[in-house]
Parts: sequence; structure tokens; C-alpha cells
Amino acid sequence: MWARGASEFGAVLILAYYVPFFGHYARVAPILVADRFNSFGLDYARPVTAIVILISLIVFIVLRTIAYRGEKA
Repeated sequence: MWARGASEFGAVLILAYYVPFFGHYARVAPILVADRFNSFGLDYARPVTAIVILISLIVFIVLRTIAYRGEKA
């Protein structure tokens, strides 16, 4: 499982740093976290990670609520 995760992250790194999108390079969340961690350390990567986790939880809860209401109707 670790090897699969590492290979998927490697593919994202290649796309983010070597393939320009609309004249700019992609800045998806995993790349931003890795960039901050590699450049500044854990203290600068932690807030971005917390924001990404919070957004993911909010989206998950909203989707579950919508699906639950759809089943009740």
C-alpha cells in the first residue's frame, strides 16, 4: 500500500513540476504541502494540512447529509 501511495504522489509531482497548465505550474494541495515541508519544515506544512483536512471533512459531511436526506424522501 505504501508503494502505491508513493507512486501516485510521484506522478502528481511530475505533472506539477514538469507540465505547465495555462502557462503556470499546478499547485494542488499535496504539492503545496510537500513544497512547504521541504522548504520550511513541519511548522509551515501543518497549517496547510489542517485546512485541507478540514475542507475534506466539511465536504464529506455535506455529501453524507445530502445522501441521507435523499434516502428519507
